[in-house]
Amino acid sequence: MTARLVGTRRRKRSGRAQTCRRARGPVGAGVLRAGLLAALGLLFQAAGAPGSVHAQTVRLEDLVLTGGVSGEGYSGNLPAVTIPVVDSTQNASAAVGEFAGRVRLLFFPASTRQALRVTADVGMRQFAAMGFKLRDYAPREWVGLLDARYTRALGADVRLTLNTAFRGRSVEDRPPMPLFLQPGFNQYSGGVRVDVAAAHDVVFDLTLRGERADYRAIELVPQLDLLDRRTLGVEGGVRFNSGWRLYGGFDRSTYPQQGSFDERDPFRRDHTLRTGLSWNYTSESLFADVGLEGAFNRSNSRRPEYDAVSFSGTVSVPLPWWSLAATASLEITGKNYLFETEFARLVPGEEADNASIAHLTLARPIAPNLDAALRFGWTRAETDIGDSYFQRYGVTFLLNYRPF
Repeated sequence: MTARLVGTRRRKRSGRAQTCRRARGPVGAGVLRAGLLAALGLLFQAAGAPGSVHAQTVRLEDLVLTGGVSGEGYSGNLPAVTIPVVDSTQNASAAVGEFAGRVRLLFFPASTRQALRVTADVGMRQFAAMGFKLRDYAPREWVGLLDARYTRALGADVRLTLNTAFRGRSVEDRPPMPLFLQPGFNQYSGGVRVDVAAAHDVVFDLTLRGERADYRAIELVPQLDLLDRRTLGVEGGVRFNSGWRLYGGFDRSTYPQQGSFDERDPFRRDHTLRTGLSWNYTSESLFADVGLEGAFNRSNSRRPEYDAVSFSGTVSVPLPWWSLAATASLEITGKNYLFETEFARLVPGEEADNASIAHLTLARPIAPNLDAALRFGWTRAETDIGDSYFQRYGVTFLLNYRPF
C-alpha cells in the first residue's frame, strides 16, 4: 500500500472545518498537497518512460496508484469526565475512501558501488463518521513523504548510507474520541549509517540520526503545540548470516513547548533507551520477520516516564488457491507508567506511540498490472487519558495499478 495514512482522532464542536493557526511555521494543508503532488510529477518526468533517454541514467523502479474503500468501527473505555468536554462517545463508525500514489527512482542504475533512491509518496483519505452526540464529522487526511537515500561502497567491507526525508500530514475536521486520527505535523529527518562486514559473515552497523517534528495546532486544540520535539539518536547493531540482528539505541528528545514543573530545568527532556533483537528470512515462497524490543523512557518530568515491551511479526506466503498471497502482521505492545496519577493525561498524538496493531491482507492479480487486496485490521491504543484504551477494527478493499 502506498502512502498509508496512519492514525486516528480528536475534536471540534462547530460545523466548520478546523483551521491551522497562521502564525505557526509548518506549512498548511494546501501547500502540503501542492508541494507533494508537484514532487510526484517532477520525479516521474525525470525518469521518463522505460527505454527513453532519461531511463538510461535514471531508472523508474516503481510507480503505483492505489484506490480503495473501507468500513471501520471504533469503541473505547473512555472516562465519563471527557464526554461533556468534547463530543466523545463510546462507539463510532466511519465509511472511508482513499487514494494514493507512489513513485521511486534509482539514480546511477549501472553502478555497482553507489546508488541514489528518491521516493515520493502522497495519499488522501476521506471519512464519513457517524455515532457522535452533537453532529457527524467528515474528516479528511492528507499525507505525504519525500525521501532520498544514498549508498556508497567504501572498499570491499564498508558501506556508507546517507538519508534525508520530509514527512507531512494534514487533518481537516478532526473528530473526538474514539475515532482516533493522528494530528497534522511536518517532520524533517536525516541520518548517516555505516555497515562494516567482519569475519564469519558478521556485519556491524552504526546509525546517527536527527529529527524535528512540528505539529500544526488548531484553534480548538492549541495544546497540539506541546508535541513539537527535537530528537537526536544513535543505534548500533550486529547482524549474522542466519538472519538474526541484535541492537541497542539511545534517543534524546527535547520538547520546547512543554514545561517540566521544575524551575531549575524548565523544559521537558526525555531520554529513551531501546534494546532488542530481530530475525528475518526470505525465500521464493516465504518472507518472515519477527522482532522483540524493550523501551525505557525517562524524563525530567514525571508524567511521561514509562517502560514498554513490544513484539512484532510479519509473514507473507503464497496460497494454493486462485493465485492468492497472504500477509499477516502483528505488533503487540505492553506499557507501564512508573508513577500512577489520578489523570495521566497525554498530549493529543502521544496515544499512538505504543499501539498494538494487527493486519491480515489477501491479494491477487485480477488484470495485467492490476492487483486487488482485501485487508482486515485491528488497533488498540491509548486515548488522551493514560491507561484508558480505544479499539479500531475494519475491512478495506484496495486496487493497486502499476502502469509499467
